[in-house]
Amino acid sequence: MNTGTHTGWRKSALAWMLVAAGLLTVYGQVFVVYHDRFVEPRGMDDFLAFYAGARMVGSADLYNPAASRDMQIRTAGNTGPDIFYVRLPWVALLLWPLGQLKYLTAHALWYVARILAVLGFVFLWPHNRRPVTAAVCCWSFPLAVAIANAQDVPFVLLGIGLWQRLEYVNRPFWAGLALSLCAAKFNLILLLPVLLMVHGRRKVMAGCAAGCLLLGALSFAAAPWDWPARYLHVLLNPALDTGQSHMPNIHGLGLSLGWELALCLAVALAVAAAARRAGYLESLALVLMGSLLVSHHAYIADGLILIPAILILYDQVHRPLLRWACLALASPVPWLLLLRN
Repeated sequence: MNTGTHTGWRKSALAWMLVAAGLLTVYGQVFVVYHDRFVEPRGMDDFLAFYAGARMVGSADLYNPAASRDMQIRTAGNTGPDIFYVRLPWVALLLWPLGQLKYLTAHALWYVARILAVLGFVFLWPHNRRPVTAAVCCWSFPLAVAIANAQDVPFVLLGIGLWQRLEYVNRPFWAGLALSLCAAKFNLILLLPVLLMVHGRRKVMAGCAAGCLLLGALSFAAAPWDWPARYLHVLLNPALDTGQSHMPNIHGLGLSLGWELALCLAVALAVAAAARRAGYLESLALVLMGSLLVSHHAYIADGLILIPAILILYDQVHRPLLRWACLALASPVPWLLLLRN
């Protein structure tokens, strides 16, 4: 075995050791912080809302919190005060097959699907070595929280990985179609149009626009014609704004609406200015970080949108201080500090 091959093998072995260490460390911390999720009856988590939405596709009650909770009690035997369907109608339509299964069966498949989504991102992401990508994912406290709470953010991560893979192999229109699927949590990608416009990704924008039009049509097929008004009304429900101090964004600072809007605008302008001077990948990292800051409604699990940004900056930027900052952000430490608020 030559020296180069031996060195490469040692690096890969170290990376996979970090993967294993990350799984043990991060999920151990999740168990400590979210131990109630493990001692409650199985399935009593955020999937309740998705399952209720899948069961109520086409109904005028899709965005009725009281009807959603009633559906949860009848089909799963439990509910919560702030657990009701808050995604676009096309998401509920795609989840319709799960809604036809018994709750615990659907819940188990939901877990499997999200694990597969993470694995899909690891294998699709084209900008880092696979062991490094896997290690950062396994060290991600937001990703562990998303899995523990049965949240859907891993699918957004998969969409980003597929988008970047298709761009990497020069399929820009299809890349845009993949990107449109991230609209399931559009608040986490609000600044992505800045990236595409500044760097002239016209075919990607065309694909994304086509995908959004298709998803919009599916939404009108899955809900009454006035669903946009109903959707806006449920988004303004105060129950969605609990735990503001744990939000990793500007809204989490607890400022007045005026100051929050002003800071969000400043972040958007700063990201746009920086994207004009930076390369495409560095701009993508900036846009993802900026999108989380201006997201308004986001919790720790939504911080996994930073995984691609961390990977890009660690690989593309060689300033030691910034690389150490990336490693710190990839670790559970800042997220555990946020939970202490």
